[in-house]
Amino acid sequence: MSFDVPMRIVVLVALVFVAAAAGFSLLVLGHGKSDATTAPPAHVVRPAHPGTKPAPATRPRVVTPKLAPGLPAPIAYALARHPSVVVALYGRATGDRESVAEARAGAAIAHTSFLALDVTKQRYAEAMATFGNTLAEPTVFVVKRPGTIVRRLEGFQDRQVVAQAAHDVR
Repeated sequence: MSFDVPMRIVVLVALVFVAAAAGFSLLVLGHGKSDATTAPPAHVVRPAHPGTKPAPATRPRVVTPKLAPGLPAPIAYALARHPSVVVALYGRATGDRESVAEARAGAAIAHTSFLALDVTKQRYAEAMATFGNTLAEPTVFVVKRPGTIVRRLEGFQDRQVVAQAAHDVR
């Protein structure tokens, strides 16, 4: 059987077309792998009762602790977030900065919240005069909920004394 030149070109183009179609089908169909080796389809979750919406996620209620009335605002703010707080009163006297630094370090050792109040400011001076009955500087208070002064340390106190006082409150 002999083909002339145009017929050979047609047969050759047809063979190339068939080979290309076979290669494309292997690529699209996954190289002839069976369904057992392919990944299973994703699991679809359907609601038990179609037409109903799932309940919205509820946020946990934030419980605000009961605090004593008449607390100075910074102390009330700290006690709302922590069960106890170390409060250091300071002014412009020499040694007040060191006293505040020692009180802060003592509170950190005891893992207690710390608050420093400058009694040279009118609003803090009035609030602490009524709350703590003193404006002596430096003074360290350890206050626990609901707003009770548990320890009052007047004068310079080192970090170990403040840490022990704060730890005793817990």
